[in-house]
Amino acid sequence: MLAAALLTAMPLDALACTQIYMGSDLTATGDTHVGRSEDFGTRYAKCFGVQEPMTNPTYISEESAFNYTFEGTTYRYTYVRDATAEWDGTGTPAPYSEAGTNENGVSLSSTETTYTNDAVLVVDPYSGEGIGEFNIADVVLGQAESARDGVELLGSIVDRYGSDHANQIIIADSAETWVFMQLSGTQWCAIVMPDDVLSSNPNMGSLQFKVDLDDESVCLHSERLVEVAREAGTCTTYDDGTMNVAKSYGESGTANPRYVQGRLYFGVDMAEGTDYTVADDRVKSIADPQLMFKPGDSAEPISLMTALRSYAARGEQSDSPAVNANISGVTAIGSQRTTETHMFQIREGLSSDIATIEWIATSPAEFNVFLPVYGALLTKVDSAYYPDSKTLDVSHTETDGMTDYDGTVLNFVFMDINTLSDANRGTVAEGVRAYLDVLQESIIDQQEQIDAAMQQLPAGDQRTALANEAFQAVTEQLYAKADTLLDEIRDYVAAGDTTEPFVPSDYDADADAMVEPFVYADALSAPTITAQPASATYEQGATADDLTVTAEAAYDSDALTYQWYVADGAIESVDDLSSFTAIDGATSPQLAVDTDTVGAKTYVVEVTNAAGLTTLSDPAIITIEEPATDPGTDPSDPSTDPSDDPTDDPTDKPTQRPDDTKKPTGTKKPTGDLPKTGDSSFAAVAAVATASAACLGAGVWIMRRRMN
Repeated sequence: MLAAALLTAMPLDALACTQIYMGSDLTATGDTHVGRSEDFGTRYAKCFGVQEPMTNPTYISEESAFNYTFEGTTYRYTYVRDATAEWDGTGTPAPYSEAGTNENGVSLSSTETTYTNDAVLVVDPYSGEGIGEFNIADVVLGQAESARDGVELLGSIVDRYGSDHANQIIIADSAETWVFMQLSGTQWCAIVMPDDVLSSNPNMGSLQFKVDLDDESVCLHSERLVEVAREAGTCTTYDDGTMNVAKSYGESGTANPRYVQGRLYFGVDMAEGTDYTVADDRVKSIADPQLMFKPGDSAEPISLMTALRSYAARGEQSDSPAVNANISGVTAIGSQRTTETHMFQIREGLSSDIATIEWIATSPAEFNVFLPVYGALLTKVDSAYYPDSKTLDVSHTETDGMTDYDGTVLNFVFMDINTLSDANRGTVAEGVRAYLDVLQESIIDQQEQIDAAMQQLPAGDQRTALANEAFQAVTEQLYAKADTLLDEIRDYVAAGDTTEPFVPSDYDADADAMVEPFVYADALSAPTITAQPASATYEQGATADDLTVTAEAAYDSDALTYQWYVADGAIESVDDLSSFTAIDGATSPQLAVDTDTVGAKTYVVEVTNAAGLTTLSDPAIITIEEPATDPGTDPSDPSTDPSDDPTDDPTDKPTQRPDDTKKPTGTKKPTGDLPKTGDSSFAAVAAVATASAACLGAGVWIMRRRMN
């Protein structure tokens, strides 16, 4: 199936990709959010992975005669590609890489299909050798050192080879976010997006913007941009003479409901009959089509959760059958034709390797969960969950969602969840969406812990190790939850009893919470003991202080469990529990100490987090001594018994408190004071961490131990 052939046959509503931008001034975290939902067809496979550097690659396309060789070695980058099985297999390196982040921290979202007016195409037709969506991401991410560099690179390629279609592409880094516009055969324009605006583009090339074409700090463009429009007789200007690029090049009169849906989602008051018109239950025109807009007056700062869910918007804020996709067959941003969705969370003030977190959801976004990726650092993915685009068997895409799937491909699991939830909206969709929202919020919360740890690590191998292990952990945990959810949905649908709506077994509707916690962050770090149990010496029979431990989990400290152990004798160092015995019932942070028996015993406590990772405390040696005697008293001589002294009235003497017999030997310093990155002890731990460990919250890596 060749996309080039399908483009000419599809109506505008069928090309339902939506590009969304949220400026940093409008978000709750002060981060820029930008990305796209890619729509092509229901149950269409996408592959997430890492492209390793290539030497002297030649890029060719199955959509045009584009043929371009880069002399040199490319950068590593992430991608979301089509499966090679969906194409002829001749593309290099593989078709439609769509979105990713390279090792320089440059992110790209490709492409938002737009349209050029016929008059311009007469003067400047699309090139039969032009670059298009098939290759754009691979070419730019393989070479770009910055977002601006990527814009200049793509512009130079369009200058030389032309374009095979009109598109909009996002190219971003921590300094700038650019929208690159392929306007016609050889003309292009790129603008920097302001921090105080939103944008939601549903395949409309007519969305207007005003920019100073001569100011290279905010705009780069092809040399003949104005001249070509004038030759076509379409050049339009604002009152001050500034060229209106969209009106000059874009196809006028295009409109669709997703333009309205996007603005409604962010609180903009869109009035039917004023801001847009409807005929035959379809949006027919937009009064003032603009690329950028401001949120509604009552809108709150945009949270990360709100940002991610914007790609699943369906016009819920409207009752109009022309806008609300839950009422009629309206094309929605959150469409079942979505093949993948990506959003880049771009943070200022951080180094390029960690400034961008890439949030990905393969398959439709409506009933899905986005996973966080450090795209600039990631070097590997687990092929069990993310098969390579060249090896993925796509046969499962031809099933109906009820067909058992024994594999572990995450794309297929969420593909089936979407298919069944959409087909059973009245009974299944609400419960599934509520549960997935709780899952998503938990991942967002725990990602903050991961990110705090990431920022404390020095750049290099340690950050790469954490990026790889974090993505593996969140993938494993999500798959386990999603696979169980899918099985339960299938069982519910197969049973045919819709008396009660579907509720996942792992969802507590009253508490709006998971029954079993999601253990992303805790799966990467064993608990941290912040106060160790203290050694002490007591006289026999004296009252002893309880042994106490204080510990924290990376995420869910309430889920920590405890088990105390004891061994005879004084053991200064404990590597394992082979010589210790578990104390029955000793499962709290405190332990009462028995002082009846003279001698020394060593106590340790094992602390376990929700993911089953454990930390062993330092040993606490409790020594019990025989009671001290009066040096002038012979216990064997009755005449020296103080009790025979008639002047000795026990009621006249102060009573000694049992605690006065305690002889503390001193306590060990708690381990909450962690080594700094320059300490030799930190370097030793970090060396272990690069193999299989992670640092969370406290700034130190702890050896990871999994439960068998």
